[in-house]
Amino acid sequence: MTCRTLVKDYPEYRRLEAVAKLLEVFSKNGYKYRVDDCYLDYGSGWMWTTIIRGGEHGCQVLDPVEWEAIMAAQTATDLIKVVEGIRNDQYFND
Repeated sequence: MTCRTLVKDYPEYRRLEAVAKLLEVFSKNGYKYRVDDCYLDYGSGWMWTTIIRGGEHGCQVLDPVEWEAIMAAQTATDLIKVVEGIRNDQYFND
C-alpha cells in the first residue's frame, strides 16, 4: 500500500491508532501520540495519515517502511513487533 491519507473508519486507520496508543503507554517521557494527516513530501503536496508525537507542532514518528508494516499487520503481535522496532530505532528519542 502506498503512503496516503486514510479515512477514520478504515481498519488501517485503527491500526495506526493502536500503535499510537502503545507508544503512549510505553512512553518514558510521558509523551502523547496521535494519528493525523500531514505532509510526507511538502514540495510535491503528498499527504499521508501517520503518527505524530506532541501537540499542534509535533513531529512525525513513522517512516514509510514502518507505516507499510502497520498497514500489512494482521495480528496484534504484528503491531507489537512494529512498536518494538520503532522504540528500538536509534533516532527514536522517547
